[in-house]
Amino acid sequence: MKKSLEIILIIIIVILTGIHLVEYTLKTPELDYFNTNTLINYSRGFVRRGISGEIIKLFSSILNLNPLFIIKSFNLILISLFVSYFVISVVKYKISFSFFLFPFVIPFLIIDDIINFKDFFTIILLILLVKTILHPKLNNYLKWILLNAICMIAILNHEMSFFIFIPTIVIIHYLINPTIGQIATKIAFLTPTLFIFYLCIHYSGTVEQETQILSGYQFLPNSNTKIDQLSDKAVFLLPKFFISIIWNGYSRGITSLFYLIQILFLLSFFDKIKTSFKSYNNTLNPNLLVCLYVILLLCFLPIFLIAYDWHRFLFLILISSLIIGIEFYKSERKLNITYILPNITLKTSAYLRNFFLYFIIPERSLLLLIGFFGIIPHMKMGNTSFQFSSLYLIIMNFMTKITSILL
Repeated sequence: MKKSLEIILIIIIVILTGIHLVEYTLKTPELDYFNTNTLINYSRGFVRRGISGEIIKLFSSILNLNPLFIIKSFNLILISLFVSYFVISVVKYKISFSFFLFPFVIPFLIIDDIINFKDFFTIILLILLVKTILHPKLNNYLKWILLNAICMIAILNHEMSFFIFIPTIVIIHYLINPTIGQIATKIAFLTPTLFIFYLCIHYSGTVEQETQILSGYQFLPNSNTKIDQLSDKAVFLLPKFFISIIWNGYSRGITSLFYLIQILFLLSFFDKIKTSFKSYNNTLNPNLLVCLYVILLLCFLPIFLIAYDWHRFLFLILISSLIIGIEFYKSERKLNITYILPNITLKTSAYLRNFFLYFIIPERSLLLLIGFFGIIPHMKMGNTSFQFSSLYLIIMNFMTKITSILL
């Protein structure tokens, strides 16, 4: 792919992301799925995901502002922190940034109109978690107090965080010191976090509690709005409703599998996806990224079985892998520490690379083409039941809106 075309595509993505952010900023907040989810709190007893509602309720009462406005303000702050983290990391360490601007990476939640407090808050907490683990000057006691605090807040924000945060702690410590005894000790230190996770699962709340909680916001429109699947007890079985959504229609299971293969292909050859800008040629370790993604994906399987917004989960797993990869790269550069990847990590990555090489030659232009225009399955939490996303479809959708406005 020529430099001029790559620059044009990057500019288009940045512009579209900016337009969606401006649209979100100017749009009147509504009590939609994600805002409703954020407003769950502890006003009717212990309910999972309740800490976000308590935070919003606290700021709403102090500032005497509509909680929906508070949610939007927090979302914009979290988005700014999220984008700033990657921009600062790329600029400071001259990391090739083309991959980060693919539609399913940094711009995804924004362009896909699923900006929400819980996902962005989870990402920011994960950044703090990884930085805490790799911080060289923290003593062990303070470090484990901070790690437990971050994990507990993340789990109380959304229980799915357990399946990212705990594996992340184990993976990083295994890479630093690959001994089973050390790993068992680290897990034992996480007992407070494990207890909080148990409480979230055991006292998960009911739809009736949720309705009572929401009805407490008398100054909100549609205060009795409830989401039937939101606060029921977690059952690790696929209900018929979910089976219908996942496998019927556009065969969502197959498209998600194709998307997964697409991500693994791009991560396997991450070192070849270098930007045309000569000064930004440093790259993350593709072997590490592939294994991080595979391990986190396997750890996240229980969530895939009880929820159907798989696009969000695949995004969170990808972003988590990139954050860990970036922080390892930073620690190697700042502290001159070399992390030796276990043989299983290298073998897994080598098997995947050889598998892809058997079918296709990973030229840089092809990698960029797949990254920018590959199909991304997702389910909208609104009136549109199912869509596909790629830069081409995003542009066409945007042009259709412009045309309809002009006509």
